[in-house]
Amino acid sequence: MKSFYIKTLAWFLLFSILRSLSLFSETPAGTIIYNGGDSGILGIADQPGDTIVSRVLSSGSTLYYTCFPVGITVVAPSGILIINSVGKAVNIGDKIKISFDAFDVGQDVYLFYSTNPLTSPVLVNSALILEANSKVDSNPDIGYISDSILEIALQDVSGNWLSKTNFNSPVKIELYYSDTDNDGFVDGTYPPLYEDSLKIFVLNETLKQWDELKDSKLDTSSNFVEGSVNHFSVFVLIGKTSALNLDRVKVYPNPYKPGSGTKFDRPDGIVFDNLTQDVTLKIFNIAGELVYKYETNNSKGKHEWKAINNSGEKVASGVYVYFISNKNGDKRKGKIVIIR
Repeated sequence: MKSFYIKTLAWFLLFSILRSLSLFSETPAGTIIYNGGDSGILGIADQPGDTIVSRVLSSGSTLYYTCFPVGITVVAPSGILIINSVGKAVNIGDKIKISFDAFDVGQDVYLFYSTNPLTSPVLVNSALILEANSKVDSNPDIGYISDSILEIALQDVSGNWLSKTNFNSPVKIELYYSDTDNDGFVDGTYPPLYEDSLKIFVLNETLKQWDELKDSKLDTSSNFVEGSVNHFSVFVLIGKTSALNLDRVKVYPNPYKPGSGTKFDRPDGIVFDNLTQDVTLKIFNIAGELVYKYETNNSKGKHEWKAINNSGEKVASGVYVYFISNKNGDKRKGKIVIIR
């Protein structure tokens, strides 16, 4: 019993010190706490991992509030971070970085987020995410990184949600992914997603689908994709899937009319798409002569043939036959027409 009173007194003194420093003076009532140690959204922090609200002030300061779980000893002021300059980045674990301050909104706001909105959403109806995911699942050419789905929402000091309110200026976000072995594929995805195809998508709640963020930029050295948003929502990383066989091979444009300026023209030649990683491509003329051969163990899903032979010379107009194979014994063949 004596120990209990000592601990209680210690926490009271700690709170008094922090309050005197104004670190708790802005703490919002009814703070939402996402529980890391147990499931659901509860009103108390009672397990390790529970925490989590940020207060972004229009003065340019960002205050992070951490609710200390029962049984966890925290030495002040660790667990509370104050950023006293404009334009600092908000990091949400190892998933996302937001270059954001309250000047982008024009008022004091609270920043809420969920790293698993399917089970613990802030505002979004999880059914909308499931339906958007199902549309991606129905397209064998693309896939999403399931643990990259993240919801971000804002609330003003009066408790009004601002998630659909456009910012005064675009806010940059960076979504992170993992490729620890640097093989060009996103770790933990199947079929594997090509790293260099990743883009940020935002949830379209009206159409129940993922819409591409048009200015997505990839940084493969630091393993993140960045983009600019006008308001917060639910975000995810989507990329192209690696083909497991040759069943979905596409060859275009066909016919190929180089220099025509039409839809059958393409500066980089004819595309052989949806290839497996290891692949052999052979192209023959109508007389059965081999004019071109390409072989690789890392196709990255496609190959562009510039309508040249293995000596680098342009091939003549005519009909050509292609044969595609891989080490698994998959085979595909077809015809290409070139019109110069």
